[in-house]
Amino acid sequence: MKKGIFITVGVFLAVILGVFLLMPRPREDTKTEVGATPSPTATTESGSIREGVKEIQIVGNEYTFTPSSISVGKGEKVALTFRNTGRLPHNLTIKELGIATKTIGQGESDTVEFTASEVGILTFYCSVGNHRSLGMEGSLEVK
Repeated sequence: MKKGIFITVGVFLAVILGVFLLMPRPREDTKTEVGATPSPTATTESGSIREGVKEIQIVGNEYTFTPSSISVGKGEKVALTFRNTGRLPHNLTIKELGIATKTIGQGESDTVEFTASEVGILTFYCSVGNHRSLGMEGSLEVK
């Protein structure tokens, strides 16, 4: 009799925990201070060039990156901002350059800076769990 009660309570607690983990989380409002835009600013296909730094933004969710293909010039300094719009935690990794953003949650972003010194096509991907094998990868062409 006592064994049946413990099993019932255990199943009930497991269901409650499962419901709690699957509930959507409220988004935290973040305040951004607005300042003057540095000059000169030029817009390019995948970002802007500001003070010698090419800024690129990539958005990730389950299980894609947008854009999935970007290009930079050899020796060009790049500030790459990854923004997670998915429900799961994600990151952006470029193993060949030894860089990765933080693993971030929904609505968060992280920026990494790098200078690609070799011409070629590199792969960027999400290194969380099996996200890469589910299609969360893209290409970075260094010209």
